[in-house]
Amino acid sequence: MSTSFNIELSPRPNREGLYTIYLRITVRRQHKRIKTSILIEKKFYNPEAEYGRWIRKTHARSRQINEALVGILDQARSEYEGLGSVASKEAIAKKILNPDKLTLADYMLQCIQEIFNTTTYDHATQCKCILNQFVAFLPKDILLTEVTTYHINQYKVHLLRKNHANTARHYLKKIGTQFRRAYDNDLITKNPYDKIEYPKSERCTRKKMSDAEIDTLNNVKAQNPRFMGKWDEIATELYYFSYLHGGIRLGDMVQLRVKDFQNGRLTYEMNKTGVVKSIKIRHEAQSIFDKYCNPDALPEHYFFPLLDNDAPYSRFITKAEKSKMPLPIKQHHYNDMSRVKRRINAWLKRKALLGELEGVTFHTARHSFADKARRMMKEKKNITIDGIRLMLGHSSLATTQRYLNSFDLEGQDDAHDAIFGD
Repeated sequence: MSTSFNIELSPRPNREGLYTIYLRITVRRQHKRIKTSILIEKKFYNPEAEYGRWIRKTHARSRQINEALVGILDQARSEYEGLGSVASKEAIAKKILNPDKLTLADYMLQCIQEIFNTTTYDHATQCKCILNQFVAFLPKDILLTEVTTYHINQYKVHLLRKNHANTARHYLKKIGTQFRRAYDNDLITKNPYDKIEYPKSERCTRKKMSDAEIDTLNNVKAQNPRFMGKWDEIATELYYFSYLHGGIRLGDMVQLRVKDFQNGRLTYEMNKTGVVKSIKIRHEAQSIFDKYCNPDALPEHYFFPLLDNDAPYSRFITKAEKSKMPLPIKQHHYNDMSRVKRRINAWLKRKALLGELEGVTFHTARHSFADKARRMMKEKKNITIDGIRLMLGHSSLATTQRYLNSFDLEGQDDAHDAIFGD
């Protein structure tokens, strides 16, 4: 029986532009491909290289990856020799994948490592927490193949006891993605998620602020002069700037570049979705713009003085570029971003308490803008839901409609009164 083992690159990249490396098993000219956890840029792969030198030396981890690939091929040959006359490509693949000995914890650890290599650090950190909590809930050392629909439903009940239905739904979907991946890679013969019903999305209460409350936040002054400082000013100014320009998320505000401001418009890529958003700079925000506009700054410099322009992560600008940052740089970027976000929200909370306001975080600027847009849409015909969608950066009208409906208690009350003739 003619059998060979080779390394092969996926013909198509993933969403981050990275290519998966496969182990290809050929038995009598019939191929079986097994997905490895290694992802690289296409330029680093040399399909005509000598054995053990598939990854070019220009890659920072070429030696380690090549050694790992040699190990995969050696394991495949060893399993093939052990199978003897029954060594079909399916039997070899099953032996290599060895799902009967793969624990859920080990599989989820592999998933977490791949997520860290292919997406942003904050998203990967969130996924790590979700997957680790699921592993901790189930019996210790349970095998991946032993997880059933019963286990998933038990965890769903557990989540719903402690979380909002929307949070439980989000967690279950993240976990379900990894089980679909296991099924696609033949690690499990049946997907326990096939019969799972996700919790229905529920309307949640979003904190919003009125124009009067936003004015209070802007104008409140601390009685103790030591309270005032850089973070007090910039937290309030960024909040107001966000509110005036479609509720820009804090993560996006912090990372705005000088080049994003041109010809009276702000054009930037939203970090959450990768959607490019362009909005006119409001005259009410001109004083904030003038304060932080540095004529000596380079186009790629950060507009607001919150992140280090000399940090290694500063040269990665787009969402796609950030997803390809080496892990240490991703972590550096994540730590600096987290520090800035914590400080801004802490100062907003302090100012809100002085103004006797409750529940104020930076994200309430986005909620407040959406609520104001909803109210003004009822009064002015030239405000459309599609225009609001573009300003919020939503991909669909349905998302915007759900978002606006979450604030529309007045409409609900009016309908209630009309039913009873009030």
